[in-house]
Amino acid sequence: MKRLLVLICTILVSANMSFAGMGTFDAGTLNREQMRDMRMHEFQTREKSKANLIQREKELTQKTSNIPVSAVIKTINFDGNEAISSQALYEVVDSNIGQVATEQNVVTMRNMLLKYYNANGYYSAIVFPDITQLSSGVMIFRIKEGGKNSITVE
Repeated sequence: MKRLLVLICTILVSANMSFAGMGTFDAGTLNREQMRDMRMHEFQTREKSKANLIQREKELTQKTSNIPVSAVIKTINFDGNEAISSQALYEVVDSNIGQVATEQNVVTMRNMLLKYYNANGYYSAIVFPDITQLSSGVMIFRIKEGGKNSITVE
């Protein structure tokens, strides 16, 4: 962690760049206040990410906590997917057809779909289970794919 911070500082100093609105660094060393501000910015960014993940999990829990008792999954549908076909997504979760829907089942299917999207370069994809039609056996996953990301090493 300390090495990373030193590396970032070195890059900023050598490039004479601004970081997080703290002003321009000259060729001198960073003072304690600038170092503290950089650490605080990094901490706040991590905390915001954690808060977003916690909020998404709360929303998912609220949506899945009302699963009808003994609802059997007969059909799985997808809404919002464009880049990845419904057939490909269906193959990921089709083993759940005929099973009783539980909160754990629904969350597991959601996680399987997210892993599939991540494996295909869609790291910002969001999958929301829609259980409004589950009493009639229809499980719907609402998907926001986001953009495809790739990393190229040269």
